[in-house]
Amino acid sequence: MACLPESGGCERVRTDPFVHFLNRTEGKNFTHDECLDVAHQNSPQPSPQPEASYVDTESSERLVIERKSLVWPPDYAKKHKNDHHVAEAISRGLRTLSNGKAFAIQLPPGLDGTRPELDTFAQHVVITVQSQFSTVQAGKVVRGQHAGWSWLFFAEDPALRMEFGEPEDGVIARWQVPANDDLIIQPPTELSSELSRLLKSCARKFQQYLQARRVLIIDPQGDIQHLGESWLARLLESVSLPVEIGEIWTGSYEWVTDIVQDWVFEKVSRPSVP
Repeated sequence: MACLPESGGCERVRTDPFVHFLNRTEGKNFTHDECLDVAHQNSPQPSPQPEASYVDTESSERLVIERKSLVWPPDYAKKHKNDHHVAEAISRGLRTLSNGKAFAIQLPPGLDGTRPELDTFAQHVVITVQSQFSTVQAGKVVRGQHAGWSWLFFAEDPALRMEFGEPEDGVIARWQVPANDDLIIQPPTELSSELSRLLKSCARKFQQYLQARRVLIIDPQGDIQHLGESWLARLLESVSLPVEIGEIWTGSYEWVTDIVQDWVFEKVSRPSVP
């Protein structure tokens, strides 16, 4: 389960990798020119600005980039933080039991509860595992349920963890990711509305740069993170695409192999205009 990227300030840490990708794949020579939203924030009459500007040192072509996170469901960030809070509480509570061995706790994703409810659930898991730890050591799975949340605790093979670049001992939390069939077949209208809002916001930022190459990078998060650019292209057909946006790409920092994370960029086909 990937975490939501932070934003704010100069976004070069996220726009530079895309520019390096363009330079490599298109034979361009773009170099960073300005963090536009930072440079113009203290202007007498500030207007919405894209993230960054780049200039090709050979052709003088200008590139402006805006980056947006498209998150679904809307409360994904809150629930994601809840998931990590519970996992960390369980790991702390069982740290002394691991004793150099590898164990995993499988939790339901998207826990929705108050902090006291989450803490009570974590405490329930810790107490139950402690009381049945001999069963786990014997190679069996310990199961439990509390407040409608089910969980599993079991021993893992340290060799497999090393193969995936994970710590070879201690407790690791794992989440069973639900299927996204409904999202793939029929995205909710609220998601189309959120995408439309992001597009309009981006269009306003590009209005001063109509002579430049204008790129919107969308970083899908939550349940839509791994649905791909073809799915996003179909979603774009449900909204009006502003003419100010020249190109749309997906850009996510994710696992490209079992042990390596890197940026992955894919160009999204623009919907045909009737």
